Amino acid sequence: MKSVAVLFALLAIAILAGCSGIDVTTDFNREWNFGPYKTYDWVAIKSPTLRDPLLETSFLDSRIKNAVERELGIKGYSKSEEDPDFLISYHIGSKSQVDVSTCGYHYPASPHCWGGEIDAYTYSEGSLVLDFIDLKEEELVWRASAKGALYEDGESGKTLNEAVEKMLKDFPPG
Repeated sequence: MKSVAVLFALLAIAILAGCSGIDVTTDFNREWNFGPYKTYDWVAIKSPTLRDPLLETSFLDSRIKNAVERELGIKGYSKSEEDPDFLISYHIGSKSQVDVSTCGYHYPASPHCWGGEIDAYTYSEGSLVLDFIDLKEEELVWRASAKGALYEDGESGKTLNEAVEKMLKDFPPG
C-alpha cells in the first residue's frame, strides 16, 4: 500500500513532461501593492484534511515547498517564521480525463487521416494551486494554478520545478 501512495505522489508532481504541456494561469488583486513584500512563510495546517490521501504525502509536501522556496529565493524573497509579509498555501489534486480522437490513423509526415475510427483513452490530470495571502489583511492577493496530464516519467522532481518556475514567472505582478 505504501508503494501505491508513493507512486501516486510521484504521478501528482509529474505534470506533463516538460513545461510546454503545463497549462498555467495566474490571478491577483490588481489594486494591491506587492512592493513591500520581502518575506514569506507557509500556512500552518490546523487540522488534517483528507481530500486525497494518496496525493498528500510528506514527500510531495517537501518537493513542492522546496521548488517554491527556490524560485522565491531567486527573486529575492526569504522565508521568515517570525514576521512574514505574506503566507503561502498550496492545494493539489487529480482527476480522470478522457481524450477522444476521430482521426483513425495517419502517416507521421502527413496531416491527412484515413479510417475514421474513434479512439478514446483515459488519463489522470493533476493540478497544483499556489495561494499568496497578505498576513495583515488576511486576504488572498495572488494565485497561480498549473494543470496537465500526469505521467510517470522518472523525472518528477524536474517537472515539478519547471511547473513552479512557470507559475512564479510573473510574480510579483507589476
